[in-house]
Amino acid sequence: MEIFGSQGFIWIIIGLAAVLGILAFNSKIRSGLKWLVRAAVGIIAVILINTVLAPAGMAVGINFITLPVIALLGIPGIVMLYGLQFII
Repeated sequence: MEIFGSQGFIWIIIGLAAVLGILAFNSKIRSGLKWLVRAAVGIIAVILINTVLAPAGMAVGINFITLPVIALLGIPGIVMLYGLQFII
């Protein structure tokens, strides 16, 4: 006694694969957007901090090295960059 038949079973497998694919794709989009938002907020924070600390000679530049540090580490990354700037 078949409930769905062989064609129904194939459609169920295709549907489940589509749902899993959408969930995996959605996770990658969400992760990429979080990275971009963290990078944008970090750049704004560095610009604001630079305006306050520039008269004291402490400014962190935004380039291809500092941007990933800010985007991946967030606030601790910004603090680390200013700590390195203080040491150097």
